Amino acid sequence: MKYAIKLLPLIAVTLLLLITPVTTNAQFPPMPTTGVLIVTTTPMEGEIFIDGECVGTGYYRNDAMEPGVHTIACGPLEGYIPPETVVTTVVATETKTIVMEYTPQGADWKKWLKWGAIVLAIGFALGLAVGIGIGAVAKPKAQGSKS
Repeated sequence: MKYAIKLLPLIAVTLLLLITPVTTNAQFPPMPTTGVLIVTTTPMEGEIFIDGECVGTGYYRNDAMEPGVHTIACGPLEGYIPPETVVTTVVATETKTIVMEYTPQGADWKKWLKWGAIVLAIGFALGLAVGIGIGAVAKPKAQGSKS
């Protein structure tokens, strides 16, 4: 009986909690329906076109970009070859970063690298041939002979 009296407040609180309706005023933010698109140009600041519309120069950020497929292009710059057009997909809740790289005109470094390697190989071959030729022509001194 004395245990029942001690448990009575606990039982009353438990019953009160069970019959009280649970309500909450918590508001959850809606899920984002847009994505983030960041575009930069390097090494120069060129015009940036998104879906055919000029949106800036050098750097562009849109925190509310509509999801879907978008075309990114860059305008011409004197002395540079513009980057190739990029087609990208923006997804809601994700950030897409695109770097558009201009190439200096006349900077066909692969061609120069190839020719540099060829010249180096020819120089090495000629140097080796001359070295072998000099070694074959030169007469070694006999040991113990006096000059």
